[in-house]
Amino acid sequence: MNTGAEKAFDVFSIEQCISQKQSDATELVKLNMKSGGNSEKYETEIARIYSEIMVLRQQLKRAQQNMQDDIRANEDVCRAIKWLDEHDIVFTEYDDKVVRRLVDTIKVNSDDTITVYLKGGIEITEPIYNKEKS
Repeated sequence: MNTGAEKAFDVFSIEQCISQKQSDATELVKLNMKSGGNSEKYETEIARIYSEIMVLRQQLKRAQQNMQDDIRANEDVCRAIKWLDEHDIVFTEYDDKVVRRLVDTIKVNSDDTITVYLKGGIEITEPIYNKEKS
């Protein structure tokens, strides 16, 4: 799983690569204009570069969306922490209101544990205690 810094670096790297490819294409256009005769070779290479730029732009869009998703998830976690700080919560019994605000999913695992996925991406795995086995 990428950290926020890694995702920001991914976006930066993709942007730099796009910029470099655009410079390469511009240079090839200039060379093509100077060559006078063999433009097919240049046009093929320019088309290839622009095709790569299109792929990179799609990757950039996905990387930027991932960063935005992380920002929203972080905001959700901050809101949940603030809410917990503002309310004196003691978890002695089930509280539907708290569960709905904090929990995204609960998964029962085959190894007698449950995994609780909190909003914002935090996950906690705990053993299930069976009173009959005790």
